[in-house]
Amino acid sequence: MWPEGATALTIELLSFREGLTPEQGGLGKEQHFWNVVEMLWPYHPKKNPQGFQRNPWADEQIVELCKWNYLGISGPKSSAKTEVVGLWGLVNWYSAPFDTLVLVTTTSVREARKRMWGRVRERHMQAKVMPGKLVDSMGKLVLEEGSSDRSSITLVPSAKDKEKEASEKLLGLKNKRVFLLIDEATDVSPAIFEATANLSANPFFQCVACGNFNSAYDPFGQFVTPKDGWQSITVDEGGWETKDGFCLHLDGEKTPNLDHDDKWPFLLTGKKLEEDRKRLGENSLSYWRFIRSFPAPAGSEENIYSEADLRKFEAHKPAMWVGAKQPVAVAGFDPGFTSGGDRSVLFLGKYGETDAGMTVHFDKYVELQENSSLKDNPRNYQIAQLLKQECEKYGVLPRYLAVDATGAGDPLCDIISTIWSPSVLRVKFSERPSNMPVSKSSRMKADESYGNRVSELWYVGREFLRAGQVRGVTIDLARELVARQYRTAERGKIFVESKRDMKSRFGRSPDIADAAFLMLDVCRQRANAIAGTTVAGGGKYKDFLAFTKKVDALYS
Repeated sequence: MWPEGATALTIELLSFREGLTPEQGGLGKEQHFWNVVEMLWPYHPKKNPQGFQRNPWADEQIVELCKWNYLGISGPKSSAKTEVVGLWGLVNWYSAPFDTLVLVTTTSVREARKRMWGRVRERHMQAKVMPGKLVDSMGKLVLEEGSSDRSSITLVPSAKDKEKEASEKLLGLKNKRVFLLIDEATDVSPAIFEATANLSANPFFQCVACGNFNSAYDPFGQFVTPKDGWQSITVDEGGWETKDGFCLHLDGEKTPNLDHDDKWPFLLTGKKLEEDRKRLGENSLSYWRFIRSFPAPAGSEENIYSEADLRKFEAHKPAMWVGAKQPVAVAGFDPGFTSGGDRSVLFLGKYGETDAGMTVHFDKYVELQENSSLKDNPRNYQIAQLLKQECEKYGVLPRYLAVDATGAGDPLCDIISTIWSPSVLRVKFSERPSNMPVSKSSRMKADESYGNRVSELWYVGREFLRAGQVRGVTIDLARELVARQYRTAERGKIFVESKRDMKSRFGRSPDIADAAFLMLDVCRQRANAIAGTTVAGGGKYKDFLAFTKKVDALYS
């Protein structure tokens, strides 16, 4: 029974809000949504080309939007993600404006009109019959001027350099129904995703994040990670369950236009797909990001580490120790005041035997910060004391700690020697590489392969990774590993990108990874760690004779 004077649009909006099923006398939430869209933004190629043209990818998105409280939409460029999710926010607000708060993110206010906020703004202006006052200068759609922000659609700038402002704006927001719509999710501040813990306390909360997949280690990549890991799915999957909800995967190679003769020009067309195949190359990172919107099977040739290798060799998994000996506690320390570093980072881990051979496990990192109020205790002494405390707490002996002694790091090492022990390993990044072997399977020595010591530290880690002798790689560590690039100089020697260059390109210095590789280096220098030859099953043949006997037995 509808109230007297209820219009067809009112009935559709209320039926959508309540999700009335056919058993309840309705048509189902999805159909009521499309009925509202047809009433407010009817499409006609000649009479109303500005209306919304329904398409198969839009249908798929609405199906999942009706089901999940946490939804990721990983899709190519020109997949109507922004348009559909913007409409979803508007229709939900129209259906209960007093009880609904919709938060629309964008990377910057300057770019807002080109993105989801711009589509929300335009569609509201087209829906002339609907209430709501657009306060464009403040990025708000409210019931009437001066009304509460808690019953609004509000723009939230969320660039990575505006993290604090974005976090403060989201904390404490309340209403009966709260929607967080994250556009260009690969480029927003991590604080946006962290705010979901606070916003989920509202009676109803939905978080929708959409973007072109970029990295498994950025906030969007973490949000859409399959609950059983990336190794559990392939690019052909149309979607998968995540830890909190679901990710819908729209693959550009399956654009609906391929089966409908480019019927929807605003979606990726067959002609544009073919152009991008030729221009970008099917195996390029750009093609996998902007067309397939899925983790690329291989990394960039300019990067030392690739996400594909980290997944393939299961670097994130914990080490499963074997043998009678307990693993040794080891550590690496990168002081923040040397060679362009920003933070004083201590990485702690273990070195011991697994089925793959002697293995390095990256356990955790600690950022050491001095107390500036202690005027009678200089910074260097405070850092050295904190370093000693953390190492002793973890069980690291002085000889199993490596410290970057480049530049001002040398005086710090002198202090560490005085207050703790002189047996700490000093490593100078700018010096010549060591004469240690690159790996067990290579005749090359480090000084024949790398241009300097820091290049040796970073690049030798690849040998350990591919031998299955690296475990426990954290998200923060992985993010820095896959970011650093290298170049090959004359005579084939490898040089990793300088800290300064990486910082200007990546936005921060790789202090976490530097500390981790110092930890690996102390295993090489003090425990004779060396990357070994692997076989398909991931095991390690400890001597050539045993290997030949196995081959002979198989041949016989």
